[in-house]
Amino acid sequence: MMTRARAAWLLAGVFILGVVCGALGFAAFGLHGLHGRFMNSERMERMIVRHLSRRLRLDETQRGVLQEVTRKAHAQIRQVRDDTLPRLEAIVDQACADLRPSLRPEQQTELETIRTEAIERLRRHRGPP
Repeated sequence: MMTRARAAWLLAGVFILGVVCGALGFAAFGLHGLHGRFMNSERMERMIVRHLSRRLRLDETQRGVLQEVTRKAHAQIRQVRDDTLPRLEAIVDQACADLRPSLRPEQQTELETIRTEAIERLRRHRGPP
C-alpha cells in the first residue's frame, strides 16, 4: 500500500517530468517547427529572405542587406542551440533522477528508455552544424 507521502512524491515527480517533456517539446518545435526535418539552413534562410522581401517590398540593395543579416542571425541561433543542448540534457537527466526512486524496477527501466529517446531527439533536432 502506498503512503500519502510517497503518493505525493510520485505525483510531484510525474508533474516535473511532464513539465520537462513539455518544455523540451515546445523548445524543439519552436526551434525547428514543422520544417525541422525538411529544410536545411540555406533553404530556411532563402525562405525568410523571400518572405520578408515581399512583405517589406525591399529593393535589391535592401534585399542584399537582409540576406547578410539573416545569415548572421541564423549562425547565432545555431550557436545558441549548441550551447543550450547540454543544459537541456542535464534537466532531463535530473528530472529522471528525481522521479526514479518512486518508480518500480520495471518502470525505472522504461523511464531510462524514455530518457534515452528524449536525449536522442534533442541531439537529432539540433540542426546541421
